[in-house]
Amino acid sequence: MGSLYLLLTTMKYTDYYNYLFEAIDMNGDDNGVPENIEIQYAKLGTAQRGKAETLGTTPHRLLQGSLNYPLEHIGDLVHRLSYNSSFSKNRGNMQGGGGMEYGRDAALIKIDRALFYAQDFVNFGGMLKFVEDTAKRNYDYVIKNDNYENYEDWNTEWNKVLEYLKEYASEHKKLTPLCYSYYQKLGNQATIALGELDQETYMKTLKKLQSLLKKKTWKNHWYDANTIK
Repeated sequence: MGSLYLLLTTMKYTDYYNYLFEAIDMNGDDNGVPENIEIQYAKLGTAQRGKAETLGTTPHRLLQGSLNYPLEHIGDLVHRLSYNSSFSKNRGNMQGGGGMEYGRDAALIKIDRALFYAQDFVNFGGMLKFVEDTAKRNYDYVIKNDNYENYEDWNTEWNKVLEYLKEYASEHKKLTPLCYSYYQKLGNQATIALGELDQETYMKTLKKLQSLLKKKTWKNHWYDANTIK
């Protein structure tokens, strides 16, 4: 502890972190991951924070109560799944602290909650029917509360919802070429399926990803591009 204290008191904090980075293998960090792969992870995490993120956090108002949670939180799965080691030089300018352990834990929380909410799809006639019925209830509620001047007719508003979802899926398809790991590919597929109201693919990919991330060996495959059984 004495030597560490002396080091901290004789160096600026920024210099200290540079000292740590210099002690790390030039491949990016001490796990032997090639630097070009870590850079690709950083690019994916940063790219997700563009229009794809903005759309997820600003859904059409008629989607409240049906898809507002997964549009944001499943929408940023690839961001969490692109976390590099906390001490990597290639973290990306939008990676939070905690490294891949935090990324995995945060992804699981989002998946668990999204699958819980998805029970409504099963209980109320499927994803499309549940989303449309909820949107119609939201629409009728607004009319009854004298806010109708902010809305157009139902068909026009519903078409706006569908256009929004189409754009959401399109933006996430732009991230597909940046996905390297099998985890990232599953997260991306689930998000696109969400925008396309493809319940079967959405549920299947989320459950697969959930299962893989809960395995004791999850960390062994964080940088694995191959299909994992």
